[in-house]
Amino acid sequence: DPRNIDKHIRKLFEFIQQLEWADNNDMTGFFSSEDEYIPHTRPLSPKGNVEHWLKDLEMMMKESVHAQLKAAVEDYANTPRPEWVLKWAGQCIIAGANIFWTSVAEKEMEEKGHVDDFSALSEKQLFELVDVVQSPLNATNRINMGALITIEVHSKDTIDNMKRDKVCDVKAFDWIKQLRFYFEEDGLCHIKQVDAHFIYGGEYLGNTGRLVVTPLTDRI
Repeated sequence: DPRNIDKHIRKLFEFIQQLEWADNNDMTGFFSSEDEYIPHTRPLSPKGNVEHWLKDLEMMMKESVHAQLKAAVEDYANTPRPEWVLKWAGQCIIAGANIFWTSVAEKEMEEKGHVDDFSALSEKQLFELVDVVQSPLNATNRINMGALITIEVHSKDTIDNMKRDKVCDVKAFDWIKQLRFYFEEDGLCHIKQVDAHFIYGGEYLGNTGRLVVTPLTDRI
């Protein structure tokens, strides 16, 4: 019975608690231990040797996370931000917020030659998240908001420092040393820092907190 894999799934994929099964035993999604749900992009049938379809499951996990991130990015402009942060999976919210943080910062520098206005916007968005946290939330959303606010505080501090130092060029080292997220035409999230460039891996991270970023942990 392929469903017996549920007993051992946490040993194989750290943040997946349980798979979702269709009546015909196809795998159609998965849940975190906090009950966050990620649907598969298509049903996956556990046929053949278990080591083969587990490899297919790993690929499906990454494909599904990429699909959720793509949908979240496309939905950003159509949904008020306080609603958007509660609508999507935690890691997609954080990656998506980083994508738009990068995009707005670079647009401000290219069009205005400064990030002063974005500094004010970052503060406004942070207070919006505070209002969200003070509203009734389930346990999953509360963990996700805690992680997002930790990242957003660091992002705001970065923009404030750039405003103080009058950084005005997207090629300035004070900007390119930052971990920058881009959603490219290939439908994938690309991450850049200085001359490093890699594609978002798509491994499911569940609902976890984030370490507070300090000057010591943020050095490059």
